[in-house]
Amino acid sequence: MDPRILNEDQRERLRMRFTQIDSDHDGQITLSDIKSIHPDMAENPLLEPTFNLLKGPSTNLTFPSLISAITRLSTPSEKLRIVFDIYDTDKDGFISPQDLFKSVQLMCKDNLTPTQLSELVRRTFREFDTDNDGLISFSEFENHCNIRLDSQLCIEW
Repeated sequence: MDPRILNEDQRERLRMRFTQIDSDHDGQITLSDIKSIHPDMAENPLLEPTFNLLKGPSTNLTFPSLISAITRLSTPSEKLRIVFDIYDTDKDGFISPQDLFKSVQLMCKDNLTPTQLSELVRRTFREFDTDNDGLISFSEFENHCNIRLDSQLCIEW
């Protein structure tokens, strides 16, 4: 692991917190373990997709897989990939209008009407879908985010 990602003190604090969350002390954190941290966690629509991305192909999150995920997420592009993958609900490598509608609907719950959601999706595609194929590729997503954020994306872990 690149020592610039986590120093030994940070790694040890992370291991201690991991151990606290691991309710049955089997070296794995389940989605239920995460949801039990705070009542609001169970209601967070991004919890399950984020958990699934962090744990990778395993059933649950292990400490080595957590360290691996943190290491993978060391660049802005890799962090953007996580966000992109959350919006790509059907996991086909593109964000379709249906993917975006479903994702935003989950995040906003009842705060937007279907008409408002549809308008948001339409405007987003007008900005992001530069090749006008009806899908947002990761390249289009990344280019648009880098332009808008002037390459200063900062997602703290």
